[in-house]
Amino acid sequence: MNFFAAEYCKYDKKHLSWKDGLFSGMVILLFFLLFQPFGFRDKELGLKLFLFPGYFFIAFLNSIVSFYVIRKIIAKIQTWRLKHELISFLVNLVPLVFVVHLYTVWMAGDMPLNLYWYFKLFYHIACLSLLISLLEYFYYSNKSADIQIEYLASQIKRYTEIEALPENVQIDRLVSIALESGSISLNTDNLFFIESSGNYLEFNMDNGNEEIKKLKKRGRLHQAESDLKGYPEFTRCHRAFIVNLKKAVQIEGNSKNASLILENKLHEIPVSRANFKVLKEKMEQIIAS
Repeated sequence: MNFFAAEYCKYDKKHLSWKDGLFSGMVILLFFLLFQPFGFRDKELGLKLFLFPGYFFIAFLNSIVSFYVIRKIIAKIQTWRLKHELISFLVNLVPLVFVVHLYTVWMAGDMPLNLYWYFKLFYHIACLSLLISLLEYFYYSNKSADIQIEYLASQIKRYTEIEALPENVQIDRLVSIALESGSISLNTDNLFFIESSGNYLEFNMDNGNEEIKKLKKRGRLHQAESDLKGYPEFTRCHRAFIVNLKKAVQIEGNSKNASLILENKLHEIPVSRANFKVLKEKMEQIIAS
């Protein structure tokens, strides 16, 4: 079915696992406080004060562990779909119910460790987990729609910028670099280097007057490096710098204290020892071509 083949964005890196765990734990805690199933209404208050928060922490930790495991799986299969979420939901129930059963036996002492009580718990926890999953589905589906709208808006902005470009600018030299919010379109011919500073990227570009124009945006250097893969002249020369080798004149120093001199000679970009050899080879190739 097309419905179960739909992509599910719950485990996107922008979403925090602890928030999801907090939500799951609060739903469980409210359920036990309001309905007090399995005869807990007649239990002592002291027992409830230990037992119910325990269910909260089990749900909280279960959600965080699930996030961690599923993100590891996503790294291999790339796309997480609703059918994967359904399988994960069913598989996760088995150990979750077992842990809840053990905890209840240990704390309350009057729920025998047998299949009858296990399946009775399984039914109630499955219903609760299904309710939580449905609420999460509607929440994350709306999140996904917001992301798609944001991406569409950035694409419209990019095409608008392309239409406004002078005729002498080649469109194939434009690159879109993803930022923390939205993206930025740049002409690679004008880009000297990108510097990372904390949570910000500083784009250093030629403004046509032999000076460098700086543009600071929130983003990650590894994302910029990924977006620039199609342009071999851009390379990581240091943990905090990506440089355009077409704008470089020479490398000064040796592998221990090397720096890259740009054509405007206004900046010297540090070159790390780990990147020195590769950078030198790439620069020689670009000069030869």
